[in-house]
Amino acid sequence: MELLEIAKELEKQAAINGADIFVDVQTAKFCFFPVISDSGVVGAVGKYINKGKPSIGYFILNERIVKYALDEGFDVDSIFDSFKKNLFKETSKDEFFTIMKKKKD
Repeated sequence: MELLEIAKELEKQAAINGADIFVDVQTAKFCFFPVISDSGVVGAVGKYINKGKPSIGYFILNERIVKYALDEGFDVDSIFDSFKKNLFKETSKDEFFTIMKKKKD
């Protein structure tokens, strides 16, 4: 499945649940696109090479790490460099879709 097809599927499932999400499909040309859910969850879907084979990854931003870094005085630009291994959690497609299509309470 290509990234744009995934974006359309995600938007459709969110709409069925009555949730709004923002998908920046313009970035798909860079092999990823960010997603922001109605409930404020930030994620991304991207292509990458895993053991020599192309894969699609589904990632959720670890908000606790971002909050910690900001509380400790890190500027936004340095958070990625300092916490890149733990900044995003890879999830299954099903888990990603479940999280991103939830309607804001």
